[in-house]
Amino acid sequence: MKVSQGDERPVVRALEFRAGTTHLRHLLDGEVGTRGNFMLGAWRSEGDFFSPRHRHNFDQVRYILKGEFSFDRGRLQKSRQLSYFCEGTYYQQKGVGETETLLLQSAGASGSGYMSFDQLYGTARDLLRKGKFEDGVFSWHDEMGKKHNLDGYQAVWEEVNGRKLKYPKPRYDSPVILNPDNFEWVPCADSPSVSVRELGHFHERGLSVAQLRLPAKSSHASAGRPGRTLLFVEEGSGTANGERIVEHSAVRVDQGETVVIEAATPMILVRLRLPCFDQAQAA
Repeated sequence: MKVSQGDERPVVRALEFRAGTTHLRHLLDGEVGTRGNFMLGAWRSEGDFFSPRHRHNFDQVRYILKGEFSFDRGRLQKSRQLSYFCEGTYYQQKGVGETETLLLQSAGASGSGYMSFDQLYGTARDLLRKGKFEDGVFSWHDEMGKKHNLDGYQAVWEEVNGRKLKYPKPRYDSPVILNPDNFEWVPCADSPSVSVRELGHFHERGLSVAQLRLPAKSSHASAGRPGRTLLFVEEGSGTANGERIVEHSAVRVDQGETVVIEAATPMILVRLRLPCFDQAQAA
């Protein structure tokens, strides 16, 4: 188990290759170079932010804590809405004003993996010797003087991996936006005083999102099976295996572990179950 206290984690500049100013507070990470690598963080956009129409070879889950963001086709994700961005799915993004988002990035069902932020930003800075990033696009001239344009993230990924990025075929035509408040709370079978809202199970590798509601003085056991489980404290306070957790704390429950959450005050947790690439376990 690992507990990350949100107010104790450093804030770093994020997405320097996109237009606008954003910062990220890293909460939890996986292991670089593995298919199970991931990043959970609190992402904040200040002022106007824009990314051109693009896609990724990994999955994203976003839960807006404050503000709102728009996407292509006039779609808008508002505060307390959840969204899923499937690997390979194109989207455009625009933010106006201050927005704060709980952001999960992890490997999609294809198992293409997830590049760490250190790899991303370190390599992006190195690429500035070769060209420039502008409005989310990396541009450079080859030895013959011919200009090339490439999506900023793709340019970094190809530099890190030394090969062309092959995108998975999109399973969804566009990002999926959910309204958690329109889902019903259902009592947990093993903890009747605790309720759950199952918000989405997105593919056969097991990526899923839910909310847990714990009354004060109640407890709930959360297991890391078949893959890791991440818990984010949206509201309230309590303990995780005896360690203090408060609003915006995050807990990583590894495979084979069980963590007991005890609520000191009424709590709402966002539960994210990460993909599992051991097919026997995932089944």
